[in-house]
Amino acid sequence: TTGEIDANRYINDSSSVTRTDGLMVITNHFYNINGSQLQLDGKLQLSGYFHNSAVASLAVGDKSKIGEVEFVSSTLPQQIQGSSVTEFEKLRVNNPLNITLYQDAIIDSMLDFDTGKIVTRTYKLIVRNKRNDVIVDYDSTKYIAGNLRRYVRDTTYYLPVGTASKYEQ
Repeated sequence: TTGEIDANRYINDSSSVTRTDGLMVITNHFYNINGSQLQLDGKLQLSGYFHNSAVASLAVGDKSKIGEVEFVSSTLPQQIQGSSVTEFEKLRVNNPLNITLYQDAIIDSMLDFDTGKIVTRTYKLIVRNKRNDVIVDYDSTKYIAGNLRRYVRDTTYYLPVGTASKYEQ
């Protein structure tokens, strides 16, 4: 199923929203506040900011299915913000104007770049999956501009990091 919300979306006061399949589109900002939780095994396309000041993990149950959050905008730089570190399962960057962190963010499954950078500022992007193929489709225009913490094992990894204007893998 698919649902579109053409406004700011708030989850508040210890409530919970679970999306186990399909697509949810939020064409503005998303706010997860006051002990509430978004659980996602489907896909969320977000055109605004992602604000999390509540439960960190977006996973549903045993993580047998992977939920995806796609930041998609061509008119607005997007932000990941709030007082809680957000734990994404799969994160897709699809914004040529970039995504900026105003809080640490964690990725458990996959980071996929379509367009744009993740700008960490003083925060960090943490990739916990130890496989070497979980950060994909990066290049000199699509990478992490700033701080990356990467869980590793005994294998070869490319680390697609740089500054706002310089890239190295």
